[in-house]
Amino acid sequence: MGVTIRSVSVQCGSHPGKSPAFDEAARNLGRALAQSGIRVIFGGVRTGLMGSLADSVMEHGGRIIGVLPRFLLDEGIAHDGLTELKIVASMAARKDVMLELADATIVLPGGVGTQDEFWEVLASAQLGFHAKPCALLNTDGYYDSLLAFIDRAVAEGFMPAAERNNIMVARVPEDLIAQLSERAMPGERGGKMDNNTTNDQMNRLRSGYRPTEAEALAWNVAENIHRLRSEITAADLRWIFPPIEEDEGPCASFFTALLQPLTTEAEVRSFLARRFETAGPYLKAQLLWRLLDDAALPAATHESLFSFVLSDWDFFQNSCVSYLGSASEIIEAALGRIADCPVGKRWIYLCCLPKYADDQRAVKGILTIAVSSTDAFTGKVARTLMERFFNEKRSL
Repeated sequence: MGVTIRSVSVQCGSHPGKSPAFDEAARNLGRALAQSGIRVIFGGVRTGLMGSLADSVMEHGGRIIGVLPRFLLDEGIAHDGLTELKIVASMAARKDVMLELADATIVLPGGVGTQDEFWEVLASAQLGFHAKPCALLNTDGYYDSLLAFIDRAVAEGFMPAAERNNIMVARVPEDLIAQLSERAMPGERGGKMDNNTTNDQMNRLRSGYRPTEAEALAWNVAENIHRLRSEITAADLRWIFPPIEEDEGPCASFFTALLQPLTTEAEVRSFLARRFETAGPYLKAQLLWRLLDDAALPAATHESLFSFVLSDWDFFQNSCVSYLGSASEIIEAALGRIADCPVGKRWIYLCCLPKYADDQRAVKGILTIAVSSTDAFTGKVARTLMERFFNEKRSL
């Protein structure tokens, strides 16, 4: 039985290339994937073919997740406005996570990095770690010489013919997507879970299993987390707390997300507040959301959260804001028009405004209104942001 292709990893250059055909191909692929309802996983940067692909996916209403090493985030090249941006520790982790999140891989023109990613997918399939199809978008014959090399490797006995047959090739995106749709994708080989079902995950977690970084990032997606949370009880805290206490990366983030149904428990509130004070920036960003789920959060903790947002502003804007919703939802919440957004949580939406609003006059107008909020902390945040971004001091 084949598995529907719901998500693809797209590997491509961070440079545009000399021929306009490459950029056009990236944009056409983004449009075709969005219109087919296929989620896109990519390298997370805004430059070159990567940026064109992402822009096109978003312009056509698609879903796209970026996977970016922390050092590239620090260079300020992350793409804005993605469905989600996942931050990982290294380039190696990026490749693992992209493969884990996707049902198939599509490779566009690119350089050394793109080739490295292509061969990694091929080699891991040959070793039996997965059976996910790989496809080359051969724009203007860019990969003709690569395919000739692979054919030579098969002819000389260095590569199994079956692996060559698993590489799909097309010159236009629509043909490539049609091939992927027709290809039945079997479950993963080598004893791995078939399609990572929620029941399998929960049974393994309760037995003490800690997912790898790639698994943690792949499992920590909204639809999966919601299903896992529906089964969480206070008895599960015994295996949820330790990874959060001992880890700083995606594994700790995943276990933190599982705590959402229990954030009103005194034991959980105390644990989260204590861990926040000792966590690094990556984990602090994840703990922030769980702490904000608690309507009774003390004022001192709100102060601590706001201090973190200000101290690592670029990280917050690039990797955190997308969790809060679309631009329109952010603005409505910042204006206090969202019924299920408590007054005490409004300040975090104010912090998102500089990223989302194209019209800075609108941002200034919303912050001016918020300065006079009946909630003292919301007013304080608005005044701080006015001074930071518009060099204006406001008082009540």
